Amino acid sequence: MIFSKSLIDDQGITAMERVLPLLAKYNGNTYNYVKVRGKSYLMTYDSKKADDSFYAQRNYYLKDITISMDDVEEIYALHFWVTYKDIVEGLNDWLVDEGQPLHQVPDIIKEEVGLAVMHDKKGDSWIQHDKNAASKIVKLDECEKLRIEKHIIYYQGSDVDEKSNTEVSREEFKNTIIMCRRENN
Repeated sequence: MIFSKSLIDDQGITAMERVLPLLAKYNGNTYNYVKVRGKSYLMTYDSKKADDSFYAQRNYYLKDITISMDDVEEIYALHFWVTYKDIVEGLNDWLVDEGQPLHQVPDIIKEEVGLAVMHDKKGDSWIQHDKNAASKIVKLDECEKLRIEKHIIYYQGSDVDEKSNTEVSREEFKNTIIMCRRENN
């Protein structure tokens, strides 16, 4: 097992599953992977990906699963990183805050991503939106490198703990962020 017992809460949810949005490959499609009170589900907002084994729940579809099912190929999380030189902050590598409450809304369609710091802003290019929280929006063409980190926790019948970090094109970076949005899974 990947996680020690101390990292599993009383509902059977691991620290990773609570913090990271997880995706699952199942029958050639990508779904959201959700674990609630120790039960595992595939979730989609796309009715075309919901076959007869899924049931409707408000505006989405669920399928009860056990991750040992033959058809569950992998369960993983994706993180998006950019290399962006910010003179004020002095950092080069940034985790993109896609989906986080930045009080600014970056638009990946326009090739914008949000960056955040957990302290007061140090320069005018940053927007202060709370004590010890500031953010800014940057364009992908301002970034030297774009990388996708994939953290696999389950692969073809086995629990694993594998990370890969791949430099990608601007188009692949943008399309993968769009694919990861909940309404596209």
